[in-house]
Amino acid sequence: MSDDILPIFPLPNVVFFPGTRLPLHVFEPRYRQMLEEALAGERRIGMVLLRPGWEKDYHGSPETHRVGSHGSVSDLIQLPDGRYNLVLEDARRFEIVEFVKESPYRAARVRALPEGPPPPPALRQEKLERLTRLYAALARVLGEDPAPQFHPHSPGEFDRQVNSLAMSLRVDAQVRQELLEAPGCGERAGALEDLLARLVERLRALERFSRLKSSPTVSH
Repeated sequence: MSDDILPIFPLPNVVFFPGTRLPLHVFEPRYRQMLEEALAGERRIGMVLLRPGWEKDYHGSPETHRVGSHGSVSDLIQLPDGRYNLVLEDARRFEIVEFVKESPYRAARVRALPEGPPPPPALRQEKLERLTRLYAALARVLGEDPAPQFHPHSPGEFDRQVNSLAMSLRVDAQVRQELLEAPGCGERAGALEDLLARLVERLRALERFSRLKSSPTVSH
């Protein structure tokens, strides 16, 4: 898809990565109309992240990031009161060229953003092994179950696994947006590795500080 028109669904905390699936609950009347009109057409919806400060103009046209992903509607369920549950899949990145419609929902002319070439096989495996170790370290600090081991059998599988890790990361959405804007999964994996290393070190430092504060004070 290139320089096509897409309905745009802007949200304050959702970043949709290529090759992932995104469950959505649609309840606002303008977005129910958007979905119904998308279903009558190509069944594709573009997801973009709202920029900070969106609260002042949420029901109007708050500022959004220019890079997002669009997906195809699947697993659609209409609830008795008119709301919808659905899943977007087959995600592909795009860049907004211009908004062409603002009401009742927004639509934009978009340009496809292809993913850059994947790393060679040995480097793919190395990157995923490092990411797995960092996720395991993060899980230990947080007292959670570690992420599963990942083994890329193909460039597409590497992309899917890196994007799934990035999408599941519990950090500020603006940080995940930076990961989405990386030109390819090789660069995204490197940025994700740096981010995880910083998170682990920061949490370990907080843990050490907490233990120090809780230690009994020795008086003379």
